[in-house]
Amino acid sequence: MSERRQQTAESHPDSMDHHLIQITSLHRQLRFVKDGELKKQMNFAGRSIEAGPGNVQQKYRVFAAAKEAVKRVTGLELHELQMTAGWWMTEGKIIQMASSEERLLASVLTCAWRALQGRGVHMMSTDNQSSWRDYNVLYPVYTLLGLTAGCNLAGASIEQKQQAYLTDITFGDFREFAADYLHDHLTMNAAERMQTFNACTVIDNAEQVLVHHLLTPITLSEQSGAAGQTAAGAHAEITVHHYMQQYESIAGMIDRVTGKDVLLRKAYGLDTVILPASDLRKRSVAEEVIRYRREKASFKASGTDGQPTSGSAESLRTAGLKCLVKRDSHGEKTLSREIIGQPGTAEERRKLILQPDGARLEEEWLYVMEKERIVHTHRQLVYERRDQMWEKANIKHVMNTHVSATIMETDAAYREKMRGWLFTIGQDTLEEGHPLLQGNTLDGEQLQQAWADIWQSLLRRPAMSKHLLSWSHKYICLLDKHWARYMDGVKELRLQAGNGESLKETMIQAYHEACSDLFLRIKAGWRTDFTDWFLGEALLAFAAGKQEQSLSGSGAT
Repeated sequence: MSERRQQTAESHPDSMDHHLIQITSLHRQLRFVKDGELKKQMNFAGRSIEAGPGNVQQKYRVFAAAKEAVKRVTGLELHELQMTAGWWMTEGKIIQMASSEERLLASVLTCAWRALQGRGVHMMSTDNQSSWRDYNVLYPVYTLLGLTAGCNLAGASIEQKQQAYLTDITFGDFREFAADYLHDHLTMNAAERMQTFNACTVIDNAEQVLVHHLLTPITLSEQSGAAGQTAAGAHAEITVHHYMQQYESIAGMIDRVTGKDVLLRKAYGLDTVILPASDLRKRSVAEEVIRYRREKASFKASGTDGQPTSGSAESLRTAGLKCLVKRDSHGEKTLSREIIGQPGTAEERRKLILQPDGARLEEEWLYVMEKERIVHTHRQLVYERRDQMWEKANIKHVMNTHVSATIMETDAAYREKMRGWLFTIGQDTLEEGHPLLQGNTLDGEQLQQAWADIWQSLLRRPAMSKHLLSWSHKYICLLDKHWARYMDGVKELRLQAGNGESLKETMIQAYHEACSDLFLRIKAGWRTDFTDWFLGEALLAFAAGKQEQSLSGSGAT
């Protein structure tokens, strides 16, 4: 760094030059320490990171340790532009970097920092092969730093995916992450849930994922499970744009930002940073090394096509790679490498429907996004309710709220029907003299209070916890059945709304109103179905001390 830049950095402590000086200074101290010391540095930084915005001094420490780990594993020195890219990505930016090899190493800095904050990181790529090769290149770096890495491959078993999600950094195809998210909201078995809470994602080739696949629907059309437990007809769908909103922080790297920055800002709220291209002479050897390592993890059979030139052989040896120089039929030197096999691919357990929308104009993208906003809002409500039922502590609250809301929102005829059920249940649970047992007609608030008294009495029974789990199973089954009906109705509304009308804002408003009206009707039907079963069958049997009726026929149809 020039003397002028150093003076500027000293006078501006928040400038990138100042950050680079601090990182480089710490890195010099780590160049001769043992490998175990790097892990100690990371552990110290992890313990010192405060809640909320990270401590900048600890970020210097993490970046310096990651820089040294990359040096020891790959033989490559991270240059200033890569460290700048890594720094900005920790701030949730999209960085323009043309070289995929440079981007791969820059991602180490961001992933390491985010992982130390106690947030699992999803390192997304555009296909399974790319994620597998990048995982093989980088997991030794993360291991040296005391972090764990896993690869979320298509076709892997539930147990393998669960292990991959438990690591600090999980590599995988973006479609596989979205499909696993849908799987977790469809499965009826808590042991089959795969994803852990991940607040951050770092996306390689973000243009393909965030722009070209902005409105791509990821559809889960079948669900895996133990023999005889596959959910027939299970169906869930989410667009890439809506799935990305599950993350608190999105960062990534892109080939070219120009022409996409407006869409990224409007669709995802992401800012972009354009970095100047690094010196090609300094970059060439680094690209050859990373390309070599990527291809070594990607291809099954060796060959000479696409091999690095003979001029790279010495550079590869310097980086600690074993290589063999041989002469071909023309007497020219070519580089031969040892190749390892591809990961085995098991039979796919889900069908992903991919319909790229990359040809859409920006205004058409934004129009469709706005039109589908209301459906996304409804989907979030349904998924949140499912998640609440998975949390055992919330089952009691959700069921109580569900019945109470049904009492207040239904008409007088249905309310009288509910009063009859509550009267029968209350004979075994309420004290004599309770207003419900007097046989008088009760208004909504009085009936709601009677239900609250019955529910509190039932909760005190020792067998309640066992039955709550089976009742939550029925609750989710009915929720899924009515949600499927809603999605079928939405498809018809989409066809009616169309995309080519001139008064687009008017059409969007009409579409939103139609979807909201449909959702309210579906929600009312779902509540009524569950209340009929819950009060008319389940609680009657439970209050009378009878055996709980079988739930074998309660699946979503």
